[in-house]
Amino acid sequence: MKITFEGASRQVGRSQFELDTGELSLLLDSGVARSEENLPQPPSRQPDAIILSHAHLDHSGHLPAFYRGAKMPWLTTFPTPPIMGTLWPDSIKVVASRKEQPVITEKDLKAAAKHCVTLPLGEPYSFFEGTTATLYDAGHILGSAQTLIESHGKKLLYTGDYNCEQTRSHHPAKPPTKGVDALVIESTYSNRDHAPRGEVEETFIASVKAAIENGNALVPCFALGRTQEILQVLEAHGIKSDVWVDGMGQNITLTYQDFPSYVSDAKALSRAVASAQFVENHVQRKKLAEGRGNVILTTAGMLEGGPVLSYIERMNASQRGSILLTGYQVEKTNGRRLVEEKMIKYNGKTLSVGLPIEQYDFSAHTGKTKSFDYVRKIAPEKVFCVHGDPAVCEEFAENLRLEGFDAHAPKIGEQFEF
Repeated sequence: MKITFEGASRQVGRSQFELDTGELSLLLDSGVARSEENLPQPPSRQPDAIILSHAHLDHSGHLPAFYRGAKMPWLTTFPTPPIMGTLWPDSIKVVASRKEQPVITEKDLKAAAKHCVTLPLGEPYSFFEGTTATLYDAGHILGSAQTLIESHGKKLLYTGDYNCEQTRSHHPAKPPTKGVDALVIESTYSNRDHAPRGEVEETFIASVKAAIENGNALVPCFALGRTQEILQVLEAHGIKSDVWVDGMGQNITLTYQDFPSYVSDAKALSRAVASAQFVENHVQRKKLAEGRGNVILTTAGMLEGGPVLSYIERMNASQRGSILLTGYQVEKTNGRRLVEEKMIKYNGKTLSVGLPIEQYDFSAHTGKTKSFDYVRKIAPEKVFCVHGDPAVCEEFAENLRLEGFDAHAPKIGEQFEF
């Protein structure tokens, strides 16, 4: 087998890896990035199939562009296509609103939809005799999967984004096999561990209670994964009244409920959703923002659009309540500006924010200790450290080499044979 790294190499974003089995060209993910070089490097030839690990746009955002005349299948788990039915159209609208060059079009989405093949977890899909793909739970978000490719005695495991910690939404990822020839592993947090989730929840809930005493707790959330996790955290800690969900997280939450076997506790999720209310219109949004005692979960998680900006503007005017960030804020986003400079860009203007701002680590990615444990359990011949900042990928690979692994932090365009 040969693998070419066409994205997410010494960077986070535009994940794409081309696998040549000698008979087939398989593409693992095809995403976009928040940077000037926002697309993956083109593959060497038209792929025979694309395997999508999960719905996040840095893994999926470019996939429909391949279906301008092409008819190869794209494989994924059952929950992922309905999630894409929300995320892909929204991404088209966001790009149009920024007057940027479109990556995908509505026509691409319709064409791609005709060629989707959904796979149960743990059941091999045979391309033809000798080559199979099997998906395993990755514990990251709804429908996220690790991909095991087996071809003529060779094995490659791609983790995608994975999480080895139990969360309220998902069971932890487990190594599906041992002794693979190549492991392509995300490196996002391979340089540090997360704080214990129980401690994070306790501190977060204390801040929510303090915020709603004299204002609102505004909780910017990623629509996919984080909104559903925070809903369950609030319900589990007894915050049941005046919890609101706004933005794209509403549709994704309903999709979560459609796939109970893919979440860790479907009953707990149902209780959490039942205890919350959905914001229905601008009038209701304005009333909530100017009120008090509300916990508002809304997109966008990095403040790059969505209802969250109007909430910040109105709450900032009254100087009541707090902003409780629940995820990592990428460089050059409004979220990063808010954390570092206490300002955001909104409606073409710069808005200084005087509200209290706090940030909590509800990450759905594996931390340092369990990243190394994962590699040790799988015992691969080669390790490729991807999906991380340059220094993080290099450090992960170097530390694995010190343990005796043949580990690499590939650059864009590099090819390896195994």
